[in-house]
Amino acid sequence: MGESIQPHATRRIAGFIDSLTYADLPAEIIGQAKRLLLDYLGAGLAGGTRPHVVKAREISLRLGGGNEQSTVLSTDLRVAMDRAAFLNGVAGSSTPQLDDVCKESLGHPGVGTHPAVLAVGEAQGSSGQEALVAIVAGYELSWRVGAAVGLDAFNTGWHPRGGCNVFAAAVAAAKMLGLRGEDTYCAVLGLAGNQAAGLISACFWHDAWYLLSGHASQNGVYAALLAQAGYTAGDTVLEDPYGGYCNVVCTDGADYDRLMEGLGERFELPFTGQKVHSSSAATHAAVDATLALTERYDLRPDDVDRIEVHTYQVAAETLGKKHPDRHVHAAMSIPYLVSAAITDRQVSLPQFTAEKLAAPGVAALQDRVEMILDPELDAMAPKHLPARVVIVTRDGRTLSEQVVAAKGDPDNPLTDDETAEKFRKLSAGILTDAAIDDVIAIVGRLEQVDDLRELTTALRDIQR
Repeated sequence: MGESIQPHATRRIAGFIDSLTYADLPAEIIGQAKRLLLDYLGAGLAGGTRPHVVKAREISLRLGGGNEQSTVLSTDLRVAMDRAAFLNGVAGSSTPQLDDVCKESLGHPGVGTHPAVLAVGEAQGSSGQEALVAIVAGYELSWRVGAAVGLDAFNTGWHPRGGCNVFAAAVAAAKMLGLRGEDTYCAVLGLAGNQAAGLISACFWHDAWYLLSGHASQNGVYAALLAQAGYTAGDTVLEDPYGGYCNVVCTDGADYDRLMEGLGERFELPFTGQKVHSSSAATHAAVDATLALTERYDLRPDDVDRIEVHTYQVAAETLGKKHPDRHVHAAMSIPYLVSAAITDRQVSLPQFTAEKLAAPGVAALQDRVEMILDPELDAMAPKHLPARVVIVTRDGRTLSEQVVAAKGDPDNPLTDDETAEKFRKLSAGILTDAAIDDVIAIVGRLEQVDDLRELTTALRDIQR
């Protein structure tokens, strides 16, 4: 085993997470953490009703729910904390695609972090302040590890939902358990890395996609519990040249400067994007541009001769598959999404039914979509995930719209009110009206909450 490329990176991060307290969090970070928690809860509640989540829940309960420690979203059930972390991680990914996003890795830090925080926090009776610290710690790991491996890991076939998120879930769970000590957090990170997964080949276009987040959350909880029990795992899991996570998943070499950049001086959480469309964040600029053109020129499907989507490499080469036959594929198909945007003037849950996927009008439009790799736009990625949509009409007009920062991007963020409205829409018909109001209010004053079970009790107040 050779010298570490970035000496002591794991240990330095472990020490930072160990020392992180509520007093270290600026007001804007606390506000953003609460906004992202509410954003996740809306996605998780809506996702928890989907058929593949119900199947996973049935299997889990058949194996034994265990202990009634932690709430399962969209139900009044409580199960063992690891099971709750798994099921709520699956649910958070399943809306579809309304979970938050890290552009530098195309990862989704919330669906790794929040399920672990809620599951362990409820079982422990943790405070809201402890939950906020754990959320910030989880995002810090998901972001830093994801940014260090960047799109190279994604292009290699390693998805950050299952890879980076296990580190996020592990440190979040460890903070909720009250673990202390730099060596302990080295063990937490090492044990997490030993369970990292996320191969894209078995996931894209299939239900296995949703399990990535569930496994990461569950495995992170296991890692924290094993560290609590005294398991060790060395102190080089991130940077070691032989078997370190960053080197294994990153064929072109990880950016270790980015891994450590500003550690202890700034938080990564504010760079997280939220979503207004039920699709991959990599598609949102194209959807926003299409909706803008459709509304500005009052376009109808029959007006369109052809559509060009100019974008960056990952979107052009990975997200251009036409005629999806299931919602997980549709959420990552730019031809389908722009066609649905023109037809329905929105991209939300109604656009992902079996009937809509088979609709002749949407299918016909997809055949007129061409994906084009644009070097100028590609140079903006991953800092930005841009697209330029060109619509040529049957009457000879050429209409063009470019979007660099889609709505919900950190450069074009959602407000507290917009996040609350998104939560209301997603939780409607699942929680009672009173519970919807309660959850928004509890998250809004989370730093004053003495026991996280106040929030999870409200989350079990479902409509009968």
